[in-house]
Amino acid sequence: MNSFQNLYSLWGFIIGFIVVAAFLKGRKTNSTSLVLTKFYVNENDPNKVFVSISGRGEGVIAWLLTVLKIYGETTFELNDECIAMNYLSMQGNINHIIPLTCVSSSYCGYSQSIMAFIVGIFFSIIGFFMLIISSIRVEGFSLFIIGIILIISFFFSKRLFITVETKGGMTPGIKFKRSIIGNVPVDFNKAKSVVAIIKNKTIQKTSFSIIKSSGSEGISHIQSFNNVEKICSNCGFKNAPEAKFCEKCGQKLN
Repeated sequence: MNSFQNLYSLWGFIIGFIVVAAFLKGRKTNSTSLVLTKFYVNENDPNKVFVSISGRGEGVIAWLLTVLKIYGETTFELNDECIAMNYLSMQGNINHIIPLTCVSSSYCGYSQSIMAFIVGIFFSIIGFFMLIISSIRVEGFSLFIIGIILIISFFFSKRLFITVETKGGMTPGIKFKRSIIGNVPVDFNKAKSVVAIIKNKTIQKTSFSIIKSSGSEGISHIQSFNNVEKICSNCGFKNAPEAKFCEKCGQKLN
């Protein structure tokens, strides 16, 4: 009897260790994720604030500190000039400004806690087989329930992220989930729309900077490049846009 009790104690210790390890790993992985309080996207915003996202840290304590105005929110904003990110945590405050001309790419996606799913499947299978043995049926039922809870938590662990890559190689961004309390709806398509706006505004800003820095010579080059054909002033033959000499008479083209 004592040997069985020792076995159960060892088994309980192993289970507890795995659960705690999975929990801590999940907390470490999602430590920078936010609970959304605002998700605004409008490419034609009259105030030139096209994207405005804000969120607080996860957990009851972070929510309470935010409500009491003791702890602020992390923000992500895209305007006509730059991307502004303000990271606020219990450890401090980081303000990151990225001019649109320094953005090389942006991307989004989502991740889920695969560890919770794997451990949940393992616990459910072991618990199911333990239910067959009458002497350890109670322990098997408990293990089976824990497994089901972990599997369910996998489907609620989705974290969306938006990341910006700069020309210097930095990759700042934010990771967030839907707010149940604040009821701020967000899905993968909305995250993709943010990336699309970043791309459009970056291209517009970069193109404008190139034309402005090139002066009249740059504008003349762009206008010439956009012409479909080059007409020879000597014989009137229509040449390809990239042609430098007339293909019919050999006259130099302007």
